[in-house]
Amino acid sequence: MNKFTPLFLILIITVYSSCTTPYQYTTSDLYTPLNKEKNELYISGGVSILRPGFEFTPALNLQSGYSLSNHFSIFGTGNFYFMAFSKNDVNDEYKSHNGNLCLGEYNLGFSFFNHSKNHSFEVICAGGWGKGFFNYYTSIKDDITNNYYYHFVMNEQKANFYIQPDYSLSLSKGIEIGLFSRFLFSRYYDIVCSYSHLRGDTSIIKENEYYRNKKTANFYFIEPGILCRLKIKNIKLQFSYSYIQKLNSELVTHEKEKLRVSLSLDPLTFFKKKE
Repeated sequence: MNKFTPLFLILIITVYSSCTTPYQYTTSDLYTPLNKEKNELYISGGVSILRPGFEFTPALNLQSGYSLSNHFSIFGTGNFYFMAFSKNDVNDEYKSHNGNLCLGEYNLGFSFFNHSKNHSFEVICAGGWGKGFFNYYTSIKDDITNNYYYHFVMNEQKANFYIQPDYSLSLSKGIEIGLFSRFLFSRYYDIVCSYSHLRGDTSIIKENEYYRNKKTANFYFIEPGILCRLKIKNIKLQFSYSYIQKLNSELVTHEKEKLRVSLSLDPLTFFKKKE
């Protein structure tokens, strides 16, 4: 496993070396059990490394699934994160950006899969519900007498539905690599916004103002990516990287890339060994 550690450290640094704006939208967490046979119990916990503001922010997730046959499984996932962000810019003007956001989300679904020799194919279908809160504040000071500020708050509920084909190849008993591509529909509803300002002229403000008079908003995303799974005895360590692209014209700040790290196991394997 030590051979792979430098590669993933380089990936983390490369992906998250640039600044981003606070996100109003984050995708639901990735579920990739890659089932192979009947009676597999999949339990996983991990983090999705986000950077909604200007610091690393882990999103915690828990997942569990069970294969009812050699080709069909069911599962459920839960995802939560809370973060506070802050950044200061000093050029001709002094600008400060700060705020916080939190999201709780739950999904239920099923999958159809097929495993043959070293190859695994799986199609995952899921839907769920979530609730989010977004708070953004910026202040601008260009001299002693001119001070400006902008404050925006948004609460919303969201409904998700996605389809995700997966493919994996077992290189050995301990190493598995794979590809996936998730097609996601998400609907914001019961949007409630409030704001106050003395001046507003940034791109962030433009995207926030878009939601002032909206109660619903629909988003379509595609999220292709790669994964690597390392098996250490009965525990599997998985790394995945995905690129997130919005497919429709609704304005929203969202993450463009995501790196996930998780540990998973099948508790039933402990009982099978005792038989």
